[in-house]
Amino acid sequence: MSLNTEIVLWCVVVPMTAACVAALLGKHLIARRVGVDETVTPRRSSGVGGITVGLGWWTGLVIAMAARQWMTAEVGWSQRLLGVEAWQTALWPLLLLTLVPSHAGDQRMTAARWVAAAVFACLLAYVAIPHGEAWQDSLHLHRPWSALMVASVVLNTFALDGLIRSGAKVWSLLVMIAGIGPAFLLASLNYAAPAEWTLAGIGATVGAMLAASWATIRASDQTNEPAQDNEAAIAGLSAAITLPVAGLIATTVTTARFYTWEEYPTWLYAVSLFLPTIVALVDFPLRRFSGKVRVPVAALVSAALIGACVGKLVLQEPPESW
Repeated sequence: MSLNTEIVLWCVVVPMTAACVAALLGKHLIARRVGVDETVTPRRSSGVGGITVGLGWWTGLVIAMAARQWMTAEVGWSQRLLGVEAWQTALWPLLLLTLVPSHAGDQRMTAARWVAAAVFACLLAYVAIPHGEAWQDSLHLHRPWSALMVASVVLNTFALDGLIRSGAKVWSLLVMIAGIGPAFLLASLNYAAPAEWTLAGIGATVGAMLAASWATIRASDQTNEPAQDNEAAIAGLSAAITLPVAGLIATTVTTARFYTWEEYPTWLYAVSLFLPTIVALVDFPLRRFSGKVRVPVAALVSAALIGACVGKLVLQEPPESW
């Protein structure tokens, strides 16, 4: 099996399949709980189903990490699981983010969930930023980038949560995929290993989107399931991975920053860290319109931001070396 085939298999196909299956199961659990007892609110009923969706997404990253990193590492399994490098250690705070009690998407996040999200975002920043004697020359970057990571996780989660609650139950997943795009591009130009891991995150998010799309199409062909219950279940599916996706974006961009000698402009890192937030800000005044207006605008904004990153990172000629 060639290297490219292995990457496609372990970093795209398998994570996408795992996330899709888990998302379909989680959606079923959410819909069943909502339909059984009318006194159970969508926010309270989606915990188990939401965690199932989140764990499926996270499992896709674990599979990619195991196949492409753990199995080839020349260290003991304890070191492999705990992470040889800082970005590998971030896998475990991402797990905690998937376990934060989920909601159905049409309800606001609870105060407890925001507190948990902020705490785990701080933990993610603590473990994901490289430290030690080899990184003494980058100590001046630790405090600002820790703050940027926490801000990225919280603001992107808030932005995606707002999109889902305003009706973007399926296409918010496209915004998540677009949000990972610049982070993946930065990583792929500087360090292949975390780029492969980030590609697995894209594959897993695509799997969740396929599940949400299939559930939407299936619901339109059925009349026995209340439309409100089905919409709450699909919203819960999308909401379940907002936190881990936001964490993946922050981790990948930060890793790319610490593993490069290139001096990229500030706006490039800002776009890479906050693309979902930017899309949500543009979408905010358009929320009274239908998806026929909102989706093209969101796609245009995302494409313009990603295109600017591609133009800067790929198409621009490198400076002459002396």
